[in-house]
Amino acid sequence: MDNYDKHAEVLNTLVYTLNSGVKGSIELSKSQLEEWEECYKTNKRFVIESGKYVFGLNPNLVADFQCLRDQSMETSSVNVIQTQTEETEEELEEDPLITFKIVCKCSATYLTPSRKSRKKSKCKYCQSPVFVDYSSGIIETHYGNGLLMTNTKYVDINVTQPEGYDDLKRTYSGSRRETIHV
Repeated sequence: MDNYDKHAEVLNTLVYTLNSGVKGSIELSKSQLEEWEECYKTNKRFVIESGKYVFGLNPNLVADFQCLRDQSMETSSVNVIQTQTEETEEELEEDPLITFKIVCKCSATYLTPSRKSRKKSKCKYCQSPVFVDYSSGIIETHYGNGLLMTNTKYVDINVTQPEGYDDLKRTYSGSRRETIHV
């Protein structure tokens, strides 16, 4: 009878969005849902066991969540904890997203965002490695100043950073996934 009561318990759907934008959902009992809310408030990892599956969720990585309750469909949302966000913004200022112009030997030429400190990437079409060409200096793009990454010529990795490199700030303001073809 005890097993039957466990299975007969009404399950609520917890829908969560991670800081990375990935969405997920899991069915939780009322007690598990209360445990999740407590873990979220106290910033403790939430781990449950359901049959042969173990599910874990780190509240630090959850941007927001909703609880879809049976029938009434009530929604519960908790504000994002700002402490870690402030630290992350400071780190991003040190290594901002800037625009890189990729020129590949496969004849692909496009603009893409990346961290300023990045020295190497891959062409999104042929997967060949491309390297930052500091000898070309700072280049002008649609989004402002940026850097060139290429594999069409030999790139000396020992070349010093070009004049104005330290002045490069966040020049890419578009969506991270958006790519502009030139």
